[in-house]
Parts: sequence; C-alpha cells; structure tokens
Amino acid sequence: MSLTNHKGDAVTEPRAAEERAAGANEASALPAFRRADTTMLTDALVDMLVATRYEDLAASTVAAVQRSTLDLIGCMLAASDVPECDALLRMAGGSDATRGARVFGRSVRLAPAMAAFVNATAGRALDMDDLYEPGQSHATVAVVPVLLAIADTLEKPMTGREFIAATAACVDLLARLSLAPTRSPNETGISPTWHFGTFAGAAAAARALGCDRTGMRNALGHALGMAGGTRQSNLEGVASIRVQQGWSAHCGVMAGLLAAQGIAAPKAVFEGKFGYYNVYNPGAWDPEPILADLGKRFAMDALTLKLYPACKYAHGAIEGMLLLRGRRPFRTEDVRRIRVRVPDMSYASVCVPEAAKRAPDGVPAAQFSLPYLTAATLIRGRLSVAELSLDSIRDEAILAWTRRIEIERDDSLVADNPLALSAAVVEVELASGEILSETVLGTAGDPQNPCNFEQVVAKVRDLLGSSNVGNSRVDEIAAMVASLESVPDIRALGGLLQAN
Repeated sequence: MSLTNHKGDAVTEPRAAEERAAGANEASALPAFRRADTTMLTDALVDMLVATRYEDLAASTVAAVQRSTLDLIGCMLAASDVPECDALLRMAGGSDATRGARVFGRSVRLAPAMAAFVNATAGRALDMDDLYEPGQSHATVAVVPVLLAIADTLEKPMTGREFIAATAACVDLLARLSLAPTRSPNETGISPTWHFGTFAGAAAAARALGCDRTGMRNALGHALGMAGGTRQSNLEGVASIRVQQGWSAHCGVMAGLLAAQGIAAPKAVFEGKFGYYNVYNPGAWDPEPILADLGKRFAMDALTLKLYPACKYAHGAIEGMLLLRGRRPFRTEDVRRIRVRVPDMSYASVCVPEAAKRAPDGVPAAQFSLPYLTAATLIRGRLSVAELSLDSIRDEAILAWTRRIEIERDDSLVADNPLALSAAVVEVELASGEILSETVLGTAGDPQNPCNFEQVVAKVRDLLGSSNVGNSRVDEIAAMVASLESVPDIRALGGLLQAN
C-alpha cells in the first residue's frame, strides 16, 4: 500500500526510511503509523483536514454534500421542538435574537457551542439523519451544526464552497476513524458516532475558524479529552441518545475555540501511548483504513440516507414488510404468524433485552425496537414519524403484534457483506397456510441504491409539514442547497432555517 499525504506525496519519517533502505518493502512503513513515539498518523490527518479545497472534490462528492446537508436540515427542523431541545433551551438561560448562533426552527440565538448542542440534538432525534454504515456511525450531524454555528459568529463570511469542502473533509475524518477499530462496537460498547463525531466536530470548528496545522492539531487534541459515549443508551433506548449527539457537537465547537485561542493540546492524538486508539482499542486497531487514498477519496459518496425514523438495523425488517404488503396485499386479521431473521449485530442492537424491546416505553425505545417497528409497519402499512408518536406506541393493535413477532438470528445473511446493517428476512404466514417471504440485503438510500436530490426534497417536504418553519420554505431552502457552491455567505442558509 502506498502511503501518501493529501497532495499525493509519499509520507515518510526517518526510521521508516531507514527500514526501506535496508531492503524492507513499502508495506513495512505501515506499522510506523502505529508507533506511540511518533505523530505520523495525526500528521497525515491534519494535512488532509487543512488542505482539502472545493477544487479537490469530485462532482459526486459535492452532490453528496448537498444531499446530506438538505437531508439533515429536514431532520433538524422537523425535530426542533422535541422535549430534549426544550430542556436544552431552558438550561441555556437567556438568549439574544440578534447575536450569537441561530437555533434552527426557533427564533433565538445562543453561544455557538450551545446552538450546535441544540441543533445536533434535533438532527439526531428522529433517527432519520445519514450514516456511514461501514463504521456504524451517524455522519453529517456531527459536522454541519458545528460549521453553521461557528459561521454565524465569524467576521469574515464562510462561502458555500468552503462549507462544502469542510463538510467533505470532516465527515471523511469521522468515517476513516470509525474503520480503524478491529473489534465491533457491539463488543466494546463504544459508540463510534459520538467518539469520532467529537473529533469531526472539532475539525469542523477549526476549519471554520481558519486554524492552521497547529491549530487543527490542537483542536483534535482537545477533542481527545472530550470524546466519549457508550452504546448503553442505544441498548436501553433512552433519550440521551439524542442529547449525546448534541453534546458531541458542543464539544467539537469548544475544542475548536480552545485551539483558536492558542491553547496547546496533545500532538500524538490517535497513535500516542495514551492517544485515542491505545486507550480505547488497545491492540485492536489498524491504521490502514485511515490512510488508504487519504485526500483522494471522500466518504461523503458512501453515506446512507435513511427513509425511516428508526435505527438502521431495523430497516430491513421494515422494508421487507412493506415489500410483502405491496407485492401480495393481505388483511392483518388474516396473519397467523410473523418471523423475522436478522444477523447477530442487528439482534444485539434492536432485539435485546427482549422484554424492553417488546414493550417500548417511549419514542427512543421504539426507534430501537425491531419487534415494535415491524409490528407498526404491519398494522399501519407504513413507517413514518407518525408511527413513532406516543399514541402509536400505546396502540394495542401494534403492541399485540410487538409481543408476538418471532425473531431469529441468522448470520448467513451477512456472509458476503459483514457490514450490511439492514439485512433481514421477513416471513408472514397467513391463515390459509400460505407463507410470504422477503429477503432484504440493502434498502433504499444505501450507496448501492442512493437517493437523488429530488427524493431528498420529497423527504424534507414530508417532514416539515407541521414544523415551526413550515413546508412553504422547502423550495427556497432546497434551491439554495442545490447551488451551495455559488453562495457567498453560508449565513444566508441559516437565515432560512429559523422559525417564521
């Protein structure tokens, strides 16, 4: 493997160079990036983060940034009034409608770290924001709220092109960092979304603040002291799932601001003796996925957009039920039995503990309950935000099937693709004895079946029907996002996202 920086130049350091001079092949340089007495890995990432420009990006990457930005805007606005955002606004105390960073879907401004906290919390609340499936990480929500919050407070405007470049670079950082651990998050309990989202948010803040290489490194170093969060919230299906996403963005802003003040932080952020990987993944991480085509290939092109407001692990069961109902319509009362087969990683995330998953006690719990989500799709013939309301969660017709659906583990579904998060087989047995079956190995919105910009507009329009911003502004927002590269000041976009 050829190790290069963002410009394509070979990355070397004295000891690795000596090894090659002694006859070692080029691949022998790779272990040097793991050495705790160097900063080679951090250096390579800092180079990419500081140097990436709009002109470096492929047209497909630019288009992906536009789609994901619009998608996240819809998610943030549609959930801007969830209870967790209300609580955060109360905690923030006083606000100023004319100074600070905008809180989207509201008519207030806050300090940028707090505005990012609220907006990222809203962005994650519906669980419809995009994600990077290979790293099991939510993606754009870690970056865009930070960029927009910082941009609101800058003297020099951030252009749309800089916004696009910063988004692509910082999401790519998150994605690459999430690929390095060699143990599954379901095994370690570490949340890649929140851990690596904090680093991505810090990089976004440093980019927005115009930090040089030293400043970018310091921002990442400060994030090292802030990154955290486990999957216990996901396991229990509690509201802190949403808040932790906001906290990650808050920490990202703070890390960038500390760096901009010149406060020094650790240099060997990722590879140091007590750097990220040697603390959180000791002996179980690989730098190769971080470095492969760094600065040349961006993860934006590989993000999944979500069409259902639920954990991605359950999307195969949801889509399987919808496909069955569409292909062979049947009455719910004619269903005798339902069986869903999912791989181990899905089972561990949305099927256990069984008692809690079969009786979700709130919206976050229902979003992480495959039995509930499958039952709601059966009864309602759809899985929309309405099926994740408290009234729906208490609907006895749905709960009856939530208790009855049979779930089995079947890792053969991911034999060819171990990271197919949504793989599922849905079988419906009718009273007549007929058995209907649907196998889903990928869902709409996956990189293999991507959404186009028009489909994202339709999703946002559906989400914003009853929001504080309202559906009437969707066309204006979409038009600006579609032409981001020509926007002279990204604050114009933020201006469209406040309440009427």
